[in-house]
Amino acid sequence: MGEPQFNPFTVVSPEKLTADQVMELFVEMPSELNQVMDAGHMMIVGARGAGKSMIFRYLLPDVQTRLCDGKYKQIPFLAFHIPIKNAQLHLPELAQLDNAHAAALINEHFLVLYCLIIVLKDIMEVECCNLDELPQKDLETFVNNCFLDGLFACGCNTEIKYEGQSGDAIFGLMYRYALRLHSDFLRFVVGTKPGMSGGDIHYDLPLLSYHMFLIPFLRGCIKLLG
Repeated sequence: MGEPQFNPFTVVSPEKLTADQVMELFVEMPSELNQVMDAGHMMIVGARGAGKSMIFRYLLPDVQTRLCDGKYKQIPFLAFHIPIKNAQLHLPELAQLDNAHAAALINEHFLVLYCLIIVLKDIMEVECCNLDELPQKDLETFVNNCFLDGLFACGCNTEIKYEGQSGDAIFGLMYRYALRLHSDFLRFVVGTKPGMSGGDIHYDLPLLSYHMFLIPFLRGCIKLLG
């Protein structure tokens, strides 16, 4: 028997397609795509299978660099796909925080932390990003000013320091630190006892802020990688 043939009728989510497969399958509609690529908020509405997820997949860096002859620094924007449906926001224990003090801040922390994990993971997985070629001075400025300063401002204690590590190494440290924050938060949520809603909940973990941490961090990423 020969090698198994690829089944053309297999249903594959766009998120799981490789960049080469997206380049082969994507049918560009300039008028609609240009609207999505414009700066600002955008809501995409369409029936199941209309190609909404395929548009998001097409805009990610690994595909966009192929449109720029593999030159990462020439892509017009740095995009990330952050699917909310996979963010564990369906945990029933989160409902215990609905009427608790600072529930909005706690929920903001969860969302910011989830975005941080996705962004760091995606940056490390883009082959043409060439993290190891980033200048050490730029890396040190980014880590200190756009990561550590934001963490300290949001109540985090971390032993991460830039000591001349390569880009791959320092992004790996930041990613693993974000995973530890996520693990600590989930332990707190799961440990919240039923019937506590509306009462005092003792929360002594960090509170990552969208404006104080995530926005400066993303701006730093654009400057560092751009």
